[in-house]
Amino acid sequence: MLEPELPKAKATIAYVMEKEEDIISNALYPQVAPKFLEERMAKKLKVDVDLAKASSQYYPV
Repeated sequence: MLEPELPKAKATIAYVMEKEEDIISNALYPQVAPKFLEERMAKKLKVDVDLAKASSQYYPV
């Protein structure tokens, strides 16, 4: 019997999830969906994702 995958997919992308469809995207495309969702969020917030990940304490303005 297969275990439910949607709760795991939701937990993986919870920090960048905007819509319910994002969970399905992550479940279907787990290799590319998180990066896509991060980039979508970064574009919306006008934040450099790589720079934000590199700095553990501060994000330069």
